[in-house]
Amino acid sequence: TYKIDVLQGAKPVLGSPFFCQAFDPNKVKLQELGPTTVSVHDRLAFK
Repeated sequence: TYKIDVLQGAKPVLGSPFFCQAFDPNKVKLQELGPTTVSVHDRLAFK
């Protein structure tokens, strides 16, 4: 698990830090993405 700190200026954005798990990128495929830009807490659907 990795910790991702997101800052605006020198202050953390709401919800930061974020945590994620890393996987083999060669086995991950995203198709038919929704909007190309999203904000914190916006949902992004993909298959």
